[in-house]
Amino acid sequence: MDAMGRVLGVASGRAGGTAQLWIFVLLFAAIWFLTIAPARRRQKQQRALLEQLRNGDGVLLACGIFGKVVRTNGQRLTLEIARGVRIEVLRESVRQKVAGEELRHHEESSDAKTSSEEPAEEPPAPRPRRGRVGTKK
Repeated sequence: MDAMGRVLGVASGRAGGTAQLWIFVLLFAAIWFLTIAPARRRQKQQRALLEQLRNGDGVLLACGIFGKVVRTNGQRLTLEIARGVRIEVLRESVRQKVAGEELRHHEESSDAKTSSEEPAEEPPAPRPRRGRVGTKK
């Protein structure tokens, strides 16, 4: 207990504030290397990725949509997500670049689904209500 007290500077006033200062410095360094530094590194990588986007690049949006960049206009991108279907999104919504082969695989699988699907059936008619709701007797 006495050794622990000396480390923390609480057993007697002899250890002073220097031991406590070192503990705070070490704690801050640990937090920095475990959380702040990796987050800053990821932000730099994401910023570099967004600056390098060009026409023809395959991308994955944060919401899970795959697309190919058709046009860049400042902070906006026009993506083709299927043949003839284009959407405009903010540059910041791009999560990652997708390799051409992975994008082709996604396009082929979505084309196969749309061509083999049968027209959707009409939803069933709503059931009539029984009794009168909200009327006075």
